Amino acid sequence: MSEIGAKIKKLRKLNNWTQKILEKKTGIPQGQISDYESGKENPKLDKVIKFARAFGVSVAVLDESLLDAAGADNDDICLCRGFDSAGKRILGKIKLLSEDERWALYDHIVKNIQNDPGLSQEIES
Repeated sequence: MSEIGAKIKKLRKLNNWTQKILEKKTGIPQGQISDYESGKENPKLDKVIKFARAFGVSVAVLDESLLDAAGADNDDICLCRGFDSAGKRILGKIKLLSEDERWALYDHIVKNIQNDPGLSQEIES
């Protein structure tokens, strides 16, 4: 399984989505999603962007090389736009967490959004 395929699968499962649900959210056929998750294929940038939007994450979360190739510092381009200095400091601290700690934080945020119908609806629109 490719690294990006593993991340797509992990995010899909964290959201309790089937491949069919992810197909509806991205417009990417279920068979192609299966190929990405199994590592048979790697998605091109346009597909990575669709996955990132569906999951509500930056492109760098799925494939850091897309930003590294442009000389960017991982998530800074995607995540720091529009943040004030306090928000940027918080993001900097998040980057210091281990991968497991970041996933736990992400899972916690997702669950809180799902438990707050007003916030969940606002984010989806």
